[in-house]
Amino acid sequence: QRRRVEAAFRLVSYDSDDSDTDILVEGVIDNVIELAYNTVLSRRYLLPRKPYRKGLAHNISQRDLQREDNPDGTPPWLTDDEFVQKYRMNRDSFEAIVELIRDHPAFQTRGKKKQAPVEHQVLLFLFYIGTAGSGANFPRCRQVFGIGRGTCNDYRKRVVAALRSLKDMTVSWPDRVERMAIANRFREQYDFINCIAVADGTL
Repeated sequence: QRRRVEAAFRLVSYDSDDSDTDILVEGVIDNVIELAYNTVLSRRYLLPRKPYRKGLAHNISQRDLQREDNPDGTPPWLTDDEFVQKYRMNRDSFEAIVELIRDHPAFQTRGKKKQAPVEHQVLLFLFYIGTAGSGANFPRCRQVFGIGRGTCNDYRKRVVAALRSLKDMTVSWPDRVERMAIANRFREQYDFINCIAVADGTL
Protein backbone atom coordinates (compact mmCIF):
# COMPACT_ATOMS: atom_id res chain seq x y z
CA GLN A 1 0.00 0.00 0.00
CA ARG A 2 2.75 2.41 0.89
CA ARG A 3 4.64 1.70 -2.36
CA ARG A 4 1.52 2.43 -4.39
CA VAL A 5 1.06 5.79 -2.67
CA GLU A 6 4.73 6.74 -3.18
CA ALA A 7 4.56 5.77 -6.85
CA ALA A 8 1.50 7.95 -7.33
CA PHE A 9 3.19 11.01 -5.87
CA ARG A 10 6.31 10.47 -7.97
CA LEU A 11 4.25 10.25 -11.13
CA VAL A 12 2.11 13.26 -10.26
CA SER A 13 5.21 15.37 -9.74
CA TYR A 14 6.66 14.27 -13.07
CA ASP A 15 6.17 17.06 -15.67
CA SER A 16 5.45 15.47 -19.02
CA ASP A 17 3.26 16.07 -22.04
CA ASP A 18 3.09 12.35 -22.78
CA SER A 19 -0.57 11.32 -22.88
CA ASP A 20 0.33 7.74 -21.95
CA THR A 21 1.97 9.04 -18.77
CA ASP A 22 -1.09 11.13 -17.97
CA ILE A 23 -3.30 8.08 -18.31
CA LEU A 24 -0.95 6.08 -16.09
CA VAL A 25 -0.94 8.84 -13.47
CA GLU A 26 -4.74 9.00 -13.46
CA GLY A 27 -4.95 5.23 -13.09
CA VAL A 28 -2.56 5.20 -10.14
CA ILE A 29 -4.40 8.08 -8.48
CA ASP A 30 -7.68 6.23 -8.89
CA ASN A 31 -6.11 3.17 -7.27
CA VAL A 32 -4.79 5.22 -4.37
CA ILE A 33 -8.18 6.86 -3.81
CA GLU A 34 -9.90 3.48 -3.89
CA LEU A 35 -7.34 2.09 -1.46
CA ALA A 36 -7.85 5.01 0.93
CA TYR A 37 -11.62 4.66 0.67
CA ASN A 38 -11.53 0.95 1.46
CA THR A 39 -9.17 1.59 4.36
CA VAL A 40 -11.61 4.11 5.83
CA LEU A 41 -14.50 1.67 5.48
CA SER A 42 -12.54 -1.08 7.22
CA ARG A 43 -11.93 0.99 10.36
CA ARG A 44 -14.39 2.01 13.02
CA TYR A 45 -12.28 5.03 13.97
CA LEU A 46 -9.99 7.04 11.68
CA LEU A 47 -7.68 8.28 14.43
CA PRO A 48 -6.09 6.40 17.33
CA ARG A 49 -8.27 6.45 20.42
CA LYS A 50 -7.36 6.59 24.05
CA PRO A 51 -8.29 3.56 26.16
CA TYR A 52 -11.96 3.79 27.10
CA ARG A 53 -13.02 3.88 30.72
CA LYS A 54 -13.97 0.44 31.94
CA GLY A 55 -16.72 -0.01 34.47
CA LEU A 56 -17.95 -2.84 36.65
CA ALA A 57 -20.92 -3.92 34.54
CA HIS A 58 -20.38 -7.63 35.10
CA ASN A 59 -20.09 -7.26 38.87
CA ILE A 60 -23.14 -4.98 39.11
CA SER A 61 -25.40 -7.28 37.09
CA GLN A 62 -24.10 -10.39 38.82
CA ARG A 63 -24.71 -8.76 42.18
CA ASP A 64 -28.32 -7.95 41.30
CA LEU A 65 -28.95 -11.48 39.98
CA GLN A 66 -27.85 -13.18 43.17
CA ARG A 67 -30.73 -15.02 44.87
CA GLU A 68 -29.04 -17.04 47.60
CA ASP A 69 -26.97 -16.01 50.62
CA ASN A 70 -23.21 -15.87 50.26
CA PRO A 71 -21.14 -18.66 51.89
CA ASP A 72 -20.43 -16.33 54.81
CA GLY A 73 -24.15 -15.83 55.37
CA THR A 74 -24.35 -12.37 53.79
CA PRO A 75 -27.77 -12.00 52.12
CA PRO A 76 -28.17 -10.97 48.44
CA TRP A 77 -27.73 -7.30 47.61
CA LEU A 78 -31.32 -7.03 46.36
CA THR A 79 -34.22 -8.63 48.16
CA ASP A 80 -37.04 -9.99 46.00
CA ASP A 81 -39.05 -6.82 46.59
CA GLU A 82 -36.07 -4.60 45.74
CA PHE A 83 -35.49 -6.56 42.53
CA VAL A 84 -39.09 -5.87 41.48
CA GLN A 85 -38.69 -2.21 42.42
CA LYS A 86 -35.57 -1.81 40.28
CA TYR A 87 -36.49 -3.98 37.29
CA ARG A 88 -40.32 -3.94 37.43
CA MET A 89 -40.45 -7.73 37.26
CA ASN A 90 -40.01 -10.55 39.74
CA ARG A 91 -37.11 -12.94 39.47
CA ASP A 92 -39.14 -15.90 38.23
CA SER A 93 -40.67 -13.88 35.38
CA PHE A 94 -37.23 -12.51 34.53
CA GLU A 95 -35.70 -15.98 34.33
CA ALA A 96 -38.60 -17.27 32.23
CA ILE A 97 -38.12 -14.48 29.67
CA VAL A 98 -34.37 -15.03 29.53
CA GLU A 99 -34.88 -18.71 28.74
CA LEU A 100 -37.33 -17.85 25.94
CA ILE A 101 -34.89 -15.56 24.14
CA ARG A 102 -31.50 -16.98 25.14
CA ASP A 103 -30.89 -18.72 21.78
CA HIS A 104 -32.01 -15.82 19.58
CA PRO A 105 -29.48 -14.94 16.85
CA ALA A 106 -29.14 -11.40 18.24
CA PHE A 107 -27.17 -12.84 21.16
CA GLN A 108 -24.75 -14.80 19.01
CA THR A 109 -21.29 -13.25 19.04
CA ARG A 110 -20.15 -12.31 15.53
CA GLY A 111 -16.89 -10.52 16.23
CA LYS A 112 -13.87 -11.22 18.38
CA LYS A 113 -15.30 -9.65 21.52
CA LYS A 114 -17.67 -11.93 23.39
CA GLN A 115 -21.09 -10.57 24.27
CA ALA A 116 -22.22 -10.06 27.84
CA PRO A 117 -24.51 -12.79 29.23
CA VAL A 118 -28.11 -12.55 28.06
CA GLU A 119 -29.21 -12.04 31.66
CA HIS A 120 -27.12 -8.88 31.94
CA GLN A 121 -28.49 -7.45 28.71
CA VAL A 122 -32.09 -8.12 29.76
CA LEU A 123 -31.48 -6.47 33.13
CA LEU A 124 -30.35 -3.27 31.47
CA PHE A 125 -33.31 -3.35 29.07
CA LEU A 126 -35.80 -3.78 31.93
CA PHE A 127 -34.22 -0.92 33.85
CA TYR A 128 -34.35 1.27 30.73
CA ILE A 129 -38.02 0.69 29.92
CA GLY A 130 -39.06 0.64 33.57
CA THR A 131 -37.61 4.06 34.42
CA ALA A 132 -40.07 6.92 34.20
CA GLY A 133 -39.52 10.27 32.54
CA SER A 134 -36.09 11.61 31.70
CA GLY A 135 -34.41 8.82 33.67
CA ALA A 136 -34.97 6.44 30.73
CA ASN A 137 -31.83 7.33 28.78
CA PHE A 138 -28.48 5.74 27.98
CA PRO A 139 -26.33 8.13 30.05
CA ARG A 140 -28.39 7.15 33.09
CA CYS A 141 -28.01 3.44 32.27
CA ARG A 142 -24.28 3.96 31.88
CA GLN A 143 -24.06 5.48 35.35
CA VAL A 144 -26.07 2.65 36.91
CA PHE A 145 -24.42 -0.30 35.15
CA GLY A 146 -20.95 1.03 34.43
CA ILE A 147 -20.92 0.44 30.66
CA GLY A 148 -20.70 2.68 27.61
CA ARG A 149 -23.74 4.43 26.18
CA GLY A 150 -23.21 2.68 22.86
CA THR A 151 -23.17 -0.67 24.63
CA CYS A 152 -26.43 0.25 26.36
CA ASN A 153 -28.01 0.84 22.99
CA ASP A 154 -26.66 -2.46 21.65
CA TYR A 155 -28.21 -4.34 24.59
CA ARG A 156 -31.54 -2.61 24.04
CA LYS A 157 -31.66 -3.38 20.32
CA ARG A 158 -30.77 -7.04 20.85
CA VAL A 159 -33.39 -7.60 23.53
CA VAL A 160 -36.06 -5.80 21.50
CA ALA A 161 -35.29 -7.96 18.45
CA ALA A 162 -35.46 -11.12 20.55
CA LEU A 163 -38.73 -10.15 22.24
CA ARG A 164 -40.36 -9.18 18.96
CA SER A 165 -39.64 -12.66 17.65
CA LEU A 166 -41.99 -14.04 20.34
CA LYS A 167 -44.95 -11.97 19.11
CA ASP A 168 -46.86 -14.81 17.46
CA MET A 169 -46.65 -17.04 20.51
CA THR A 170 -47.26 -14.45 23.21
CA VAL A 171 -49.51 -11.68 21.86
CA SER A 172 -53.08 -12.61 20.99
CA TRP A 173 -56.59 -11.37 21.62
CA PRO A 174 -58.65 -13.71 23.83
CA ASP A 175 -61.65 -15.45 22.30
CA ARG A 176 -65.15 -15.11 23.74
CA VAL A 177 -64.74 -17.84 26.36
CA GLU A 178 -61.40 -16.41 27.54
CA ARG A 179 -62.83 -12.89 27.69
CA MET A 180 -65.68 -14.08 29.90
CA ALA A 181 -63.29 -15.90 32.23
CA ILE A 182 -60.95 -12.90 32.51
CA ALA A 183 -63.84 -10.49 33.09
CA ASN A 184 -65.21 -12.71 35.85
CA ARG A 185 -61.86 -12.76 37.63
CA PHE A 186 -61.63 -8.96 37.50
CA ARG A 187 -65.15 -8.62 38.85
CA GLU A 188 -64.56 -11.09 41.68
CA GLN A 189 -61.21 -9.69 42.76
CA TYR A 190 -61.49 -5.97 42.03
CA ASP A 191 -65.20 -5.31 41.37
CA PHE A 192 -64.42 -4.11 37.83
CA ILE A 193 -67.17 -4.97 35.36
CA ASN A 194 -66.44 -6.15 31.79
CA CYS A 195 -62.70 -5.62 32.18
CA ILE A 196 -60.44 -8.00 30.27
CA ALA A 197 -57.07 -6.20 30.30
CA VAL A 198 -54.98 -3.71 32.26
CA ALA A 199 -51.64 -2.02 31.61
CA ASP A 200 -49.11 -1.83 34.43
CA GLY A 201 -45.37 -1.46 34.81
CA THR A 202 -44.81 -4.56 36.94
CA LEU A 203 -45.04 -8.26 36.07
